[in-house]
Amino acid sequence: MAKLDIKLHPTQHSVLTSPAKVKVVCSGRGWGKTRLLRAAAIKALLTYSGKFDTESPCEVLIAAPTLKMAIALHWEPLINLFESLPLTRKIDRSKHIIYFHNNLPLLSLAGTDDGGERIRGKNLIFAGLEEYQMFPPKTWDEIITPCFRDPSGFYESMVIGTPKGRNSHFYKFHQKALENPNWKYFHYTSADNPFNPSEIREQARLTLPPSVFRQEYEASWEDFSGKLYDQFNESHTVDILPDSFGTILIGVDHGETNPAVSVIGIKDNLYYIIDCWSNPNPSIPVTQDEVIKQIITFCRKYKVHQVMSPDDRPSFTIALRRKGATENIQALKNAITVPRSKPGVMESIGIINSLFYQNRILVSNRLQSLIDDINSYHKAEDREGNILEKVAEGQSDHILDSFRYVIPQIETKYNLSSSLSAA
Repeated sequence: MAKLDIKLHPTQHSVLTSPAKVKVVCSGRGWGKTRLLRAAAIKALLTYSGKFDTESPCEVLIAAPTLKMAIALHWEPLINLFESLPLTRKIDRSKHIIYFHNNLPLLSLAGTDDGGERIRGKNLIFAGLEEYQMFPPKTWDEIITPCFRDPSGFYESMVIGTPKGRNSHFYKFHQKALENPNWKYFHYTSADNPFNPSEIREQARLTLPPSVFRQEYEASWEDFSGKLYDQFNESHTVDILPDSFGTILIGVDHGETNPAVSVIGIKDNLYYIIDCWSNPNPSIPVTQDEVIKQIITFCRKYKVHQVMSPDDRPSFTIALRRKGATENIQALKNAITVPRSKPGVMESIGIINSLFYQNRILVSNRLQSLIDDINSYHKAEDREGNILEKVAEGQSDHILDSFRYVIPQIETKYNLSSSLSAA
């Protein structure tokens, strides 16, 4: 076996040597998740003793939420380790794949920012998933698991991340690790890395809100006190949607890189979030035509009555109406603009939260990523940890905005039981 100089501290080493088939690691910033993941991938590569199929070569995968992130975190260290090693046969820098002699598996990088298409169909003997709290919820069951197809039944995985609240899919994944006898869950704080400078942690403790510090450095599964949709719970998700609706609307959130679309059904004074879409690859801008194409898909699939678009881009509504005329799609012909700021952001969020309290908004449980976004949506905090009456920046809230432009408008301006239900 080739020798590589990869240094690990004691707690990293205890994870690496665990015999569990799936290792789930939740740790604070600076503990060393990324180095450990890379070491686990290399260990799986160099110790694999199964057969090598030239038509479907087995593969060791390191994946991150985006390919760009996977490259930034792992590609240069891997090149430094393997470029001059005699065991290395070829390095494909365009596809980010390393090939080896002696019938060893390939070593590749990928992201899920393309919906996981780069991963589907691979023959994986190891999957290392970096920052799993940022992955689409379907990744493990629908993308990774089907790729474990070695004839001997061999596979390993390491899933690493930092908490994103108790209602996130990563929290549910860590619970799965606690329940499965072949899996093992590891939990470490930043201080468990003996080389992590204590002064950095103390500086973070002084400058970050307490809940954020506990989450980021102590790997605590926090429930934020500033949660915006605190009335939302599991009872607001449904397995089965009604067969028909009085009205079906589409809400739009504009943006070149982060547009979003939601489909809202209305029946018996209830709102149902039926479906949604957002840019599957936020690193690549989406054209207006692509957004309209997705809206058309939803219109035809769900027999939508009307599209509602915020008034900061009236040209978009005009484009919808023109497309509706050429394609003979009534929902596009009926497209209207709605005020982006009336009611205001916090007021409209309050309306939706009260509707959750009244059990009048229900979400299809197929939309797990959206459910995660609803659960984690929170207010900003100042440096002392005081909750501010505004939305915290940097959240995944574009789909939330797309139906926030619609539902409060109906609640404040329309008679739900007559005009819209009869549309």
